[in-house]
Amino acid sequence: MMRLYESGDQSTWLLGDSGYSLEPWLMTPIIGAAEGSAEARYTECHSSTRNYVERTFGLLKNVWRCLLSHRVLHYAPVTASNIITSCAVLHNIRFRFNLMHKKFDID
Repeated sequence: MMRLYESGDQSTWLLGDSGYSLEPWLMTPIIGAAEGSAEARYTECHSSTRNYVERTFGLLKNVWRCLLSHRVLHYAPVTASNIITSCAVLHNIRFRFNLMHKKFDID
């Protein structure tokens, strides 16, 4: 993300938690924002979005067990992102054709 930003692509951001420092390409929550302020609204939207993303990752990991790599990247980043994208596409196909609860015998 930093390389994208530095090369001029400033239309993409990464959502991070409060453990990271704010960067031009990394959006983090604003801790201690005054209630009702623009910063508090931003933090609420940020937290809501991160929660949605985390639930989506959990759902994908529950179905596509290859994503449960114990927080270790076993592949090059490009390959890992292709695997994640493929799982998301397969999830959307399952959803589109109402196959979410159907069991498949792969043997």
